[in-house]
Amino acid sequence: MSGGSQDQSERSASRLRKRKGGVVFQNAAGRAAPAHTEYWIRRVLQCEIRARGLPPDCEDGITVRLVDDATMRSFNSRYKQRRTTTDVLAFSTGDILISLDRASVQARDENHSVRREVLHLALHGWLHLNGFRDARPDEAARMEREIEEILNRFPKLRKAQSRRRALKRTGA
Repeated sequence: MSGGSQDQSERSASRLRKRKGGVVFQNAAGRAAPAHTEYWIRRVLQCEIRARGLPPDCEDGITVRLVDDATMRSFNSRYKQRRTTTDVLAFSTGDILISLDRASVQARDENHSVRREVLHLALHGWLHLNGFRDARPDEAARMEREIEEILNRFPKLRKAQSRRRALKRTGA
């Protein structure tokens, strides 16, 4: 991690310490989240906080909230002045909003599970809270590589295609 990223992480750490109680998960999407999504969001974010050397209490300021497209469109309009829905929004308060509707579509398009897509989006939001940007193509590519690296540290979260390829190689 470069010096600039370290400074950004320290600012993020101090901002996220405001609340107590660990990563908060809320489902306001009007339908069930994929099985074990809450567990994996907490697990992945806790591991990332430790891996980056951030104080453990940083997780106290993170709220991941699943919403529907109508709610996301409203937030996107109010805070980004865009009248369309989006997949994820991250706020400096530590709130990460994820459209479960968009996650479902994107998961189908990417040929992986909705749970994996929700985790991908939670990490995307979390990286924004830690100073990552994605306005330029090179920034977006760097962010995507970072997310994939993080997810691939957890064998159960690797893309299904990778598991299928591994099974073919072993003859299973």
